[in-house]
Amino acid sequence: MSRRLTIYTRQDCHLCEEMKLALQEVAEEIPFEVEEIDVDGSADLRDRFGQEVPVLFIDGRKAFKYRLTARELKKQEEVLGGYNPSQYASERIYAKAADGVEIPISLVYRKGFERNGRAPAFLNGYGAYGL
Repeated sequence: MSRRLTIYTRQDCHLCEEMKLALQEVAEEIPFEVEEIDVDGSADLRDRFGQEVPVLFIDGRKAFKYRLTARELKKQEEVLGGYNPSQYASERIYAKAADGVEIPISLVYRKGFERNGRAPAFLNGYGAYGL
């Protein structure tokens, strides 16, 4: 499915030109539709965006403002396998070590998951502080 990108720009805006170049670079690899809208063409848009251009919306959601690299835009590409980020949640919890130090743990799970100690888990860890 092709993504719909809307970029809000204005004349004589060097950041707008930079963002359009990044869009062109990515368009060579990933198909998407781009609509460019000059905010100075409408008083409502001029009031809404003011000096905050360029702004890029992806499928109707604000995604980038001012600067964009091709790499950042490519990261927005849909992940294969039916992944839908709205179906997942994340949170930070802490485990207390024997010496009393709290160790941060990042949890990512499907919404609706029941934390009852019976579900399988993928555990990945590293130690980098003071080792």
